[in-house]
Amino acid sequence: MKVLLAIASWPPSAENGDHQSSRDTWLTKADGLDYRFFMGDGTPVHENDDLIDVEWNNRPWNYRDKPSESVLTSYIPKNDEVLLPVPYDFKHLPFKVREIFRWAWERGYDYVFKVDTDTYVDVPRLLESGFQEFDYIGTPFYRDDLEYASGGAGYWISRKAFEFLLDAPIAIPWDDVWVGDRLRDKGIRLHVDWRYIVNTPHYFLTGPQSGNNAITSHLGFSPEPFMPKDMFEAHRIRGL
Repeated sequence: MKVLLAIASWPPSAENGDHQSSRDTWLTKADGLDYRFFMGDGTPVHENDDLIDVEWNNRPWNYRDKPSESVLTSYIPKNDEVLLPVPYDFKHLPFKVREIFRWAWERGYDYVFKVDTDTYVDVPRLLESGFQEFDYIGTPFYRDDLEYASGGAGYWISRKAFEFLLDAPIAIPWDDVWVGDRLRDKGIRLHVDWRYIVNTPHYFLTGPQSGNNAITSHLGFSPEPFMPKDMFEAHRIRGL
């Protein structure tokens, strides 16, 4: 069984220390696990531009800290980083996620755990979570009474499931909504697992620690920026 931990990111995160904060904390427990930081290189895409703009302009959240456009980057990736030929701005995040699944498919991965660069992961718990039993796993949120796995908290997806996403059209800026809708179209429903945690801003005690069974802890909240020190604080709380 081949497993990929896919960390969605963008070049400024690599440059400002976000990646290194993960390497110095929870990724120290990832020996033997394949992981990559995936970033767009700024290559433009124009698939369903008008529909995506409508969704972006009508978003119910304020993303002052999230760019809606990107340009080609000159960033040179490290060995655990991958630049994909897509934009890196937030509005086009589903395109990056689709490229992640294409990358994983071509390399024969059986399961992908997709998570964001501002999320702390308890790797031993992640690998012992029973993810092999389901095709799509995560903590739910709801949109129009439909259930989706939170992208910030992280979600598991099997090869059987992400095969349906390799060429699926994109017409929405939200990767977790896109994934959930396309899988629902194929009859794949979310298996709810509340151990993947969405915290409140700067309060990490619901995330992984010795006294609970939490697996992840999403630390970033717009418009407040995620800081590398937050990852170190989450790691201190976990006590690893």
